[in-house]
Amino acid sequence: MPKIIVSDSASLVDRWIQALLERRPDLEAVPVAALGDDEAARASVDYALIWAPKPGLLASLPNLKLIVSVGAGLDHLTSDPDLPRHIPTVRMVDPGLTQGMSEYCTWGVLSLHRLFVPLLNAQASGVWDVVHAPIASNVRVGVLGFGVLGSKTGEALQALGFQVCGWSRSPKQHDSIPLYHGEDGLREVLATCDHLVLLMPATPETYKIINADFLARCKPGVGIVNAGRGSLIDDAALLQALASGQAGGAVLDVFHQEPLPSDHPYWAHPKVIVTPHVAALTYPETGADHVAAAIAALEAGAPLPAVVDWDRGY
Repeated sequence: MPKIIVSDSASLVDRWIQALLERRPDLEAVPVAALGDDEAARASVDYALIWAPKPGLLASLPNLKLIVSVGAGLDHLTSDPDLPRHIPTVRMVDPGLTQGMSEYCTWGVLSLHRLFVPLLNAQASGVWDVVHAPIASNVRVGVLGFGVLGSKTGEALQALGFQVCGWSRSPKQHDSIPLYHGEDGLREVLATCDHLVLLMPATPETYKIINADFLARCKPGVGIVNAGRGSLIDDAALLQALASGQAGGAVLDVFHQEPLPSDHPYWAHPKVIVTPHVAALTYPETGADHVAAAIAALEAGAPLPAVVDWDRGY
């Protein structure tokens, strides 16, 4: 009987195991903790559904055939210096996660667009301060990182009447949203967009891509929504842009250090909304379909869904 180990927050492990066994009753599904230091138990593992594994764990499984990331991001894996990159690895593609990310990013843009941050500051001070938001049809939103999550977010924003465009490293197409790519495309997006939604992966090329030069090329007063990876933002550069007015506000869900330290300037900043990495969660009841499909594809020798290209970093 093939074995899959499951690692996620403690409250979700049992739900994952139940959901997986409903789809693949032929599997033996066990929590990572059940392996202990038993070499025979580790040798019996075929598949790993994993979140933030301890460094060296995956490399200690000699017969591992497939790694499935619980989340869409991969930095929780790449932080392991012994990650066995020769083993096929699959990113999570989950309707629940995709919907959650779309909801969060739409809320983030609306929070900036409808000036909720100054309104909340006024409420905290007991001040009746009337502010007027522009019409959505006059506001352009750029989605940087136009994959599954980016396209769903762009479509949701477009349905609300915003002008939406997308940017990715390589060319892509969409029926109703204009897309840009490469450095020339990025220049156009930055110069014309009122708000930017960050959904890029964490790679060496995107590390602190939101730096002083990037922000200087943006439209003055740009709003930033980061639900991608914390490593995308140079915090000092964003704080300076917020102070100067080059950035009008930010909604931030992911950070270089998590939990965000209690003394970090973002917490009390009058132009920033902080949320604790809750933009999009993977739901076992829907994500298990993707895991089962990946295992079936591997067993059949078929192309894997959402397989990671480690040369590109995602």
